[in-house]
Amino acid sequence: MSERSRLLPELEALAQGVPWPVIASAADSQIAYANPAWFAYTRDGDTGGSYERWLDAIHEQDLPTTRRLWLRATRQGSTFEHR
Repeated sequence: MSERSRLLPELEALAQGVPWPVIASAADSQIAYANPAWFAYTRDGDTGGSYERWLDAIHEQDLPTTRRLWLRATRQGSTFEHR
């Protein structure tokens, strides 16, 4: 088992308890995990919702900057955090 797959359940458990939206996505922006605060913030239900891509939930004024920073992180293979 890789360190990443060993840590994933611990990270998800931690994200469940924080009051701010947390998601994990693949390089194509498909949501792999979203905490309850994400669904409350996006008003997309609390059981998986309909956002296939997290970028769909970003306000149009924030989208160009968010997309640019996310694409850079994807190319570099690094994590992405944007507030």
